[in-house]
Amino acid sequence: MTLVIRTNSDVRSQPQYEYHPPSLARNPFYHDPTTARRIQLLHALRDHYELFRKCLHEAVRDNDFASSVTVLLEVCKMQPKRQLVDEMIDLVVDQYGAPTKTLHRVTEELMQNLTLASLRNRVRDPAARLILALVLNGLNRKDAIAIFSERYGGDAVSRMTAAVVRLLEEGDDMRVMDPIPALLFTVLSGRPIDSCTASTGYQLRDMQEIASLLSQSLLVKKLIQA
Repeated sequence: MTLVIRTNSDVRSQPQYEYHPPSLARNPFYHDPTTARRIQLLHALRDHYELFRKCLHEAVRDNDFASSVTVLLEVCKMQPKRQLVDEMIDLVVDQYGAPTKTLHRVTEELMQNLTLASLRNRVRDPAARLILALVLNGLNRKDAIAIFSERYGGDAVSRMTAAVVRLLEEGDDMRVMDPIPALLFTVLSGRPIDSCTASTGYQLRDMQEIASLLSQSLLVKKLIQA
């Protein structure tokens, strides 16, 4: 938890920027009425793709750079197709010379975190919710295990493995069967995949293929980062 104490009347402490990892900060208090109305219109048209897309193009073409980025971030919160977001990024880059890589990484991170936050709103298991909170706060595997151990004690990795299995079943709609739990336990422990082949009876190549499939899960990919 981060506690921030501010004196709002002190002009020297303004503004408090809204940070979008990995490298974008914007002033959330700047309000442009035209941009706000365009965002409202986009919300109203989100189920009408062609009109939505046309309005989106106009919002970028007829705006300044900061307002275009604001529209881009708001559109990401609507969870559109990635293709449409990339198309909008190309428009911003062409019009303002913005850094393509930065906008791609920012929008990808935002949409991924929104997906995980949506899952956290659906699950009720405390351990599973803690896993998602740790991932959303960008903690790596080792720090996550340390916090999990402090909260629950005992074999933290086993408890984490069980929580991740529940999240994969609920969030990714994955049918988790052997040897996935054993493989998850091995990966979360930071051990090489071949260390669990003897206990599972699977060949190393089979385990590597399963691990490759698991790594496509957003949750697993973020959780097992070094």
